[in-house]
Order: sequence, then C-alpha cells, then structure tokens
Amino acid sequence: MATEHLQAREHSTASLGAVVASVVILAGLALGATLAISQVVDLAAWAFGRQ
Repeated sequence: MATEHLQAREHSTASLGAVVASVVILAGLALGATLAISQVVDLAAWAFGRQ
C-alpha cells in the first residue's frame, strides 16, 4: 500500500514538472514571436518612412 502511494506521488511530481516545463517553453516561444513581429514592424516603418 505504501509503495502505491509513493509511486502516485512521484507520478504527480513528474506531471507537475512537465507542465511547468511546457509553460516555460510556450512563454519563451510567445516572447520570441513578439520580438520577431516587433522587428518586422520596425523594419517596415524604417523602410516606408525613408521614402
């Protein structure tokens, strides 16, 4: 009985770690996309403002 409880706790901890890791990765991707879009907008503003 104690072994089953320990395995459930380890599974829960591993699941929580996976969720936290995926949130960190998604936040990094969102930040990267935001920065990339910002660079494209700045480049477009520079290109069209130069005419």
